[in-house]
Amino acid sequence: MNATPKEAESRPDSADERVVMGDLTLYVHASGNRFAIRVKDKNNKRRRNYAGSQWFPIDESYRFTARYNPYDSPSNWKRKMSLAIQKGFCSRLCNLFPSGQEYRLDAEALGSGGLSLSSAISRAASKLTRPRASCLQAPKEGRVEVDFNKAYNPPCAYNPYTTCPLPLPGNRLRVEIPAGEKIYQHEH
Repeated sequence: MNATPKEAESRPDSADERVVMGDLTLYVHASGNRFAIRVKDKNNKRRRNYAGSQWFPIDESYRFTARYNPYDSPSNWKRKMSLAIQKGFCSRLCNLFPSGQEYRLDAEALGSGGLSLSSAISRAASKLTRPRASCLQAPKEGRVEVDFNKAYNPPCAYNPYTTCPLPLPGNRLRVEIPAGEKIYQHEH
């Protein structure tokens, strides 16, 4: 690395601050206020056998405009991760799903003005929930576009060694939404 330790600490996840040793790449990763060393192996069995992502067919009924009801002041939250606790600020979304049941979801405010929505969606066959993520555009005139067709799996769906963002309790939906990226099927 062409940096002093102080410079490397101030630039976690930087492509310029990586150590390459044969097939391995090491770098500092920031997860909230915690730091870790990430190791990537270009010949890892999971990477070599990756079969690609599968997506549900696009269904327009899972694309809708939600009412955007921000908290009076940014609401502090703590979200459990599989290996840590993450903190941030959130706004509130509100919408009626096609079933007619109203759900209020909390979304994390991003520096770009957009929102990051982390939710857990039930799987009817197993009654289990799985985390899903969606990036949303900045709200306009009290509305925000939500498209579950664009929902994707977090990195922990592919790699058991990554932290998994667990949705806030209110974002655990008890309804099946067959839209977006399907659960990745790999050997366990």
